[in-house]
Amino acid sequence: MAGLDVRTWRLPEHVFGPGALLALKGYVASTGARCPLLVSDRAVARLGMAESVVTAVGLPQGSVSVFDDVEPELPLSCVRRALEAAREGRHDLIIGLGGGSTLDAAKVCAALAGRPGDVRDYIGIGKVPGPGLPSILIPTTAGSGSEATPNALIMDDERGEKVAVVSPYLIPTYAILDPGLTVTLPSAVTAQSGLDVLAHAIESYTSRRADMYTEMYSRHAALLACRSLRAAVRQGDNLGARAGMLLGSFLAGAAIGQAGTSATHALAYPLGARYHVPHGLAIALLLPSVMAANAPAVEVKYAEIALLLEGGLPEDGRAAAPAVRRLCDEIGIPMGLAQHGVDPAAIPEMAAEAHAIRRLMDNNPRDLSVDQVAAVFADAM
Repeated sequence: MAGLDVRTWRLPEHVFGPGALLALKGYVASTGARCPLLVSDRAVARLGMAESVVTAVGLPQGSVSVFDDVEPELPLSCVRRALEAAREGRHDLIIGLGGGSTLDAAKVCAALAGRPGDVRDYIGIGKVPGPGLPSILIPTTAGSGSEATPNALIMDDERGEKVAVVSPYLIPTYAILDPGLTVTLPSAVTAQSGLDVLAHAIESYTSRRADMYTEMYSRHAALLACRSLRAAVRQGDNLGARAGMLLGSFLAGAAIGQAGTSATHALAYPLGARYHVPHGLAIALLLPSVMAANAPAVEVKYAEIALLLEGGLPEDGRAAAPAVRRLCDEIGIPMGLAQHGVDPAAIPEMAAEAHAIRRLMDNNPRDLSVDQVAAVFADAM
């Protein structure tokens, strides 16, 4: 066993399955909270989910405050507003209800509500010095796996770049995984967020930081996504498919918390910053092209992915990238960066920006030069 990388591994205490939201009251009681803040977004509020969660908390009426103004892709200005609400209300518990941006905002609020300074002071790895408020995350989409990760991704709308707060203290206290909360998700969003699940599984499985423990999570997350995504998109009320995607998202989130992501996510950053392409869609547009570039370095693992996606026994890992592209076509994701307003003339600058994100590019299974990154963008056009 000598030479193995020993890591600290922690997942939030969690409950999974239809009706899991019923566990919320007990979780809140275990924290001793009397003044929670619910962080959500307007779409979730319109569907009545926020009201249901406030009721499920089990505290006297008026005890729970609500911040329901989280924006997609989580601009820094939005995080600051949420954090201001958390600080001014002297809240003792943060509950996050929504998709990845909402959960990331809730994690930042929990980590920083009792600390001085601006959000920007904590951007980077390991800058949160200790535990914050207790937190409970309740995903309403199957995509980011934020409820299991130590990361919060933020769009720095002042500088036009995507940044991250990364700390083990962002991992929530509890997570509630109730697939019933995801059945109203539109098919297009289900497809795009589902590709994010698959990308998390594939990238963590093939990353340079992967080990035998993370691979266990990555492999099963990929299996669940391959089994469940098509049905979740085509039959939104298929609770079994929704459960498979939600659990796959959580497991993939656990995997990337240790093994990380790589080039696909690095290349997605400039698409979000420059063209406001939603994260899940950017990942779907890029993943097949990145996999084609990486195939020589991870043929055996990609062969396993191809087998999960389509069955049969591929001769080598080169079958995986076309299989992912066909999956995108099957679930209705319009492929091609050009279709989404990306200017080919911007490729050299985007390639340089992506290549400079060393936290992700150094974790890629194959070293890619700036020119090779540009070629991936060109292939994805």
